[in-house]
Amino acid sequence: MKLVLCLALSVVLAVNASPVFEQEAQGQTWVLLCSGGIGWSNYAISANVYHAYQTVKKQGIPEKNIVVMHYDDLALNKANPTQGKIVNALDGEDVYAGVPKDYVGADVTPKNFLAILRGDPTLKAQGKKVIESGPNDKVFVYFMDHGSVGSVLFPKGYLYADELNTQLKQMNTDKKFAQLVFYLEACDSGSMFEKHLPTDINVYAITSSKYNELSWMCTHDTVRKTYLGGFFGVTWLNDSEANDPQIEILDKQYAYIVEHNNFTMDKETHTQHSQHYGDLSIAHQHVSEFLGPKKVPAAFNQVHHDNVEYVNIRDVPIKLAEKNIASTDDLYEKQIYVDELARLLKGREYVDTHLYEYVNSIQQFTAMETEQLLNSKLELSEDMSCYKKFVDTFHNRCFNLNENTYAFGKIGVFNNICNQMVYEGAVDIAVEYLAQYCDNHVALFQSNIE
Repeated sequence: MKLVLCLALSVVLAVNASPVFEQEAQGQTWVLLCSGGIGWSNYAISANVYHAYQTVKKQGIPEKNIVVMHYDDLALNKANPTQGKIVNALDGEDVYAGVPKDYVGADVTPKNFLAILRGDPTLKAQGKKVIESGPNDKVFVYFMDHGSVGSVLFPKGYLYADELNTQLKQMNTDKKFAQLVFYLEACDSGSMFEKHLPTDINVYAITSSKYNELSWMCTHDTVRKTYLGGFFGVTWLNDSEANDPQIEILDKQYAYIVEHNNFTMDKETHTQHSQHYGDLSIAHQHVSEFLGPKKVPAAFNQVHHDNVEYVNIRDVPIKLAEKNIASTDDLYEKQIYVDELARLLKGREYVDTHLYEYVNSIQQFTAMETEQLLNSKLELSEDMSCYKKFVDTFHNRCFNLNENTYAFGKIGVFNNICNQMVYEGAVDIAVEYLAQYCDNHVALFQSNIE
């Protein structure tokens, strides 16, 4: 009798234990969300990331497995008419509530971003959250900020495509994940992976645009006097909230993004061509593997594409100034906005003038005419060493790219120069001349050229 009872108990324990063993074998899901945005005009950047946090949490990703990076300068910003609250759509619910302050302010850097992603033990020893993924785990990353050729901006510093992809390769070698999915929203975002992300390291990436294409913000709010969302982000979030993540696969979500990336504004059709890279077989997995298994009711943050206004990310400050001028009859207030618009346009002209003069001065080292160098968008080379010399010099000696986002949007010029150099030895000469030119002609204290 005792033997029968023991056998029965063993069977019961084995049955009850099997889900645990199965769960351990399947691994966990980890999420890293990063907003590189800073300032009220970049409201949409953080609002998208906050919305993403609410979505993955509601869909069942444990709080301990989510890491959020954000500058955190919006909720209590003096420009915010709803203090302590952030929305991602007109009449939307608060997406800021409960968002953790894992990394805020000066801690939102490329160095920390990469360290968090690889589970850096030094950060963990300091009591900071990191992605502690292992060989059976799935990792999801969503990043949004300004982008340019082969780089994305942070509040301080910028991240190059080769740096990001080198780490992803190393993480695969170190068995830091079973699969990793990366959603990247920025201008020229395709350039962060095209020619750089291998197809055999268990990483799948979706970008908001091609390597040479602008990304867009949407939904102007006359109350908050800013744009509320990034077009790519609200599109994939809308899709996630409208479908069962255990039924929908990533490839279907990608198809939805592609289908809804066309829009008409001012009687003109605009498109940001979302791209995907890496191991495309991962796209056949269910959304639940990376964003959580629970089906949650669609939030009030749904953006209806037939009633939304769009603006490319780089022109948001200009568009906001124009809208503010048109929105007031108070002459004093209107003059403030007129002066702001004039400052923005003058700053852009300042950057353009000095870029033209510099490029024209070294044109003899290249196989392209000055206008072509300034206005083309050539593909990023796999070897970024030449390009990085120019960009770092431009940042350190000409325009601080974190404070001058318009100048950041122009750095693709240096990729064109590198691609068209007539001989290798000319690179160092041209870089040195850039430093000398800026020392002599550009006032480094120039800032906020947006």
